[in-house]
Amino acid sequence: MMKLTKTLLALTLIAVVTGSCKQPKKEPFNLEPVAGDSEPMKFAKKHYRDFCSTCHGFTGEGDGIVGAKLTPRPRSFALTSWQEQTTDERIEKVILEGGAAVGLNPLMAQNNEPRVEEPEVLQALVTIVRAMGR
Repeated sequence: MMKLTKTLLALTLIAVVTGSCKQPKKEPFNLEPVAGDSEPMKFAKKHYRDFCSTCHGFTGEGDGIVGAKLTPRPRSFALTSWQEQTTDERIEKVILEGGAAVGLNPLMAQNNEPRVEEPEVLQALVTIVRAMGR
């Protein structure tokens, strides 16, 4: 009986350590326009889909078709630790000026889309990045 108890305890510990008891993932942020989206949000969603997702992926995990081939891999917006440590101002700076402006990967190009500089569009992009956090 003692051996069975130890085995069950070991299996439980393994399940916890390997993450098989994790909570289900949150639904990904919807990058498709929905009723009630402002024009800036519609534009930001399209801009993210067309440009940002190639590296950061559609769920912000850094697993886009180009990003999966980069070293280092692009930032995962899903990381709670990163979401807690970064500011909206830093996210805006990276979006506008590129990775090199804040000591990140220079392959993250600076913005060349004039509409992204509009405060409402820039804030919508920050909202998207924040929503991809878990």
